[in-house]
Order: sequence, then structure tokens, then C-alpha cells
Amino acid sequence: MTPANRLRALFLTPAAAVMLATLGVPLAIVATYSFLSRGAYGGVEIPWTQENYTRLLDPLYGGIFLRSAWISLLATVGCLVLAFPLALFIARSGARKNLYLALVILPFWTSFLIRLYAWMFLLRDTGLINTALEALGVIHAPLPMLYNEGAVLLGLIYGYLPFAVLPLYATLERQDPALLDAAADLGATPVHALFRITIPLSMPGIWAAAILVFVPCVGTYIVSDLLGGSKTVLIGNLVQNQFTSSRDWPFGAAASLVLIGAAGLFVPFGAFWHWTFSGNSDLFAVAQSQDVGDRLLMSLVPFVIAHAVAIGLALRRGMRRSELDLWLWVAVGVAAFAIGFRFFFNVVVDIVDH
Repeated sequence: MTPANRLRALFLTPAAAVMLATLGVPLAIVATYSFLSRGAYGGVEIPWTQENYTRLLDPLYGGIFLRSAWISLLATVGCLVLAFPLALFIARSGARKNLYLALVILPFWTSFLIRLYAWMFLLRDTGLINTALEALGVIHAPLPMLYNEGAVLLGLIYGYLPFAVLPLYATLERQDPALLDAAADLGATPVHALFRITIPLSMPGIWAAAILVFVPCVGTYIVSDLLGGSKTVLIGNLVQNQFTSSRDWPFGAAASLVLIGAAGLFVPFGAFWHWTFSGNSDLFAVAQSQDVGDRLLMSLVPFVIAHAVAIGLALRRGMRRSELDLWLWVAVGVAAFAIGFRFFFNVVVDIVDH
């Protein structure tokens, strides 16, 4: 390991430890719960089972997953369509760009829940929009603008639009204006320059914005709960109901892991697309340019430590075999997360560096 890599590892160790404690350990517990059975009065208990995952094959839950993915995809496309011209305008605003950026992040100063209640006030049958249209004689009956998929889509686009504007602005702001001047000198119209220069050079920002919008949208539940009501049930609402009213923690944990896995597929796809547009042509050569075996060997340290802690707790508390198995599964999950996170992070860093 070079001195630069040692220094980078030293600075990243505290952040990695915090992520392992706040993300890896809870995720391992959720993964363990997903293979347990629902208790008679809620909670989890032995025996181990895969029924929680097989239940997700029911067409009812498959429809919920597809609806969540479809609405999230529409919200992502809507945010990109609205965010790109806004980010382009801000990037070319000169001295006023800081003011416009402050206006973009201004909604974050208030609670997202309060802003959703404001939208409910605007969209309901006796809300401001319907009342104004009826007073103007445009309509004679209230429009059904609340408790449907359209209201959910509107709430998602409104809530996550700033997450699309900021990465797009960061990409557009770094583009050299001389490229557009050169294109104009060569006879390109502004439209041609937009589609042949500006948008292709903005693809890393577009994919970053898509990931930042799609991933939280696919797991949201508060927007669909308030603006969609009982008519629009997304996967986030399904998970929430399992952990609250239904008290079926194992099934909720299984649905959560499937959701995380499905949303996680979007991230490496975006990273691969970013690598493609960055001009690199040999991904596997970059990934193999370092000693992968050494990384995996070093990553086994958290695995050994986690198992030692689990066995020590079991011996100290006099746990039964079933409880020991539970702790060992948690340890395996934590170690797997540590190994995967370390290896994936190093490979991504290598790709960016090259």
C-alpha cells in the first residue's frame, strides 16, 4: 500500500466505522429478522424460515413493487426535465448564481411534512385551487386532485427537485463556455450545441441526479400516505404497515431488503454509465490493477472481530443455541457489509482515478 493510500485509509477510517455502526449493524439485524418467524404477539422468534421472501412472490406484492418503480421513474424523469433548464440557467447567471442556489435550497428550511400538508390544503376538494376555479366559473364541481397517483407524483417531484438541480448545476457550471463558442463558429445552432455538447458533457450529473431522486422516491411512504391515501400504496407503505399496525417484523424486514437490493441495482448501473462517458475503456483492467486478494484478506478482519464479539457475548450471558445462532447471523451480516463496502469503494475510487 502506497503512502497516499495509507493516508486516505487513515482519514476514511472514522467515517467507515460510523457507517458500519449506524448502517451495517442495523442492516445485519434486519437481514436476520427476515429469516425469522413472526411472534404470536408481534416481534420475532425461532424457527428460521424463507417464507417471508416467498410471500413477496404473490402478485399483490408484485403489483406494489411495480407501481413503486413506475411512479419513482416518472418522478425521476419529471425532476430531470424540470431541473436541467433551471440548473443551466443558474450556471449561466453570473454573479446572481449564489442567490438562485439559495432559492433552490430554501424549501429545506421548513419541514417536509409541513410542506406536504400545504399541498393537501391546495389540492383538496375545498382547497385553494378548487375554490378559486369555482369562484371564476371555470368548474362547477371540485376536481379530484388529491388522493390519487397524480398527487403522489406531484409531491415527489416537488420534494426531490432540489436533489436533481444541485448535481446538474455542479456539472454544468464546470463546462467550458469556449466549447459553445467554437460550436457556433463552426455553424452549430444553439439547439444542436445543446444536444451535441451540453447534454453529453452533463451525463455524469444527470445520472447523479437520477440516483439521488430515484432511490429515495422508490422507498418513500410519507408522500403516498398523505397525498395518495389508501388508493396509492407503495412499497414504503407496505414496509411501514408491517412494522406498525400488522406487527409482522420478519415480512417487513424481507420487503425492506428486497427494496434495498432493487434500488441498489440502480447505483452501479449509473456508475457504469458514468465510467462509459468518462472515456475509460477497460473497466476490468482498472478493477484488477490493485491487489484484490490483499484487500479481501484485510477485509476479513471485521469478520473475525464480529464473530469473536458474538461468541464472547454468548458465553458471558449463557445464551441458548438459537440465540447464539442469531448473534452469529448478525455478525456474518456485519462482516459481509464491511467486506462489500470496502471492496466496492476501492474499485470505484480506482475507476475515478483512472
